[in-house]
Amino acid sequence: MLAIHLDAGGSTSEEKITYVTRMFDVAQKLSIPIVAIPAGGKTGDKELTKQEFATSVSCVNRLKVGASLWLLNITKSFYLQSGNPIQLLNEVKSSALGVNLDPREIYKAGEITRK
Repeated sequence: MLAIHLDAGGSTSEEKITYVTRMFDVAQKLSIPIVAIPAGGKTGDKELTKQEFATSVSCVNRLKVGASLWLLNITKSFYLQSGNPIQLLNEVKSSALGVNLDPREIYKAGEITRK
């Protein structure tokens, strides 16, 4: 297995960090290198975006050696705002953090249109 997905939706930052830390332990025991979690926050909400950045940094700091954290964009998450994924990756500065941009979610959010 390559990745394991944790749905921590609706959780507080502290709960999300706890869930992710536990999932890192499970993933390590199963030799799964990637833990994927949905991005939180809300498009256009700068305070929630700031909180989500801090939560992501805390999660990455708890990674086990050889593991990585991938953040999944979901409709209305802060990742759908132009530039946020790049800003987060620049702030975290860790090769253990990845962002998975799902075109279907970007389309559902109205940021791209079909021609």
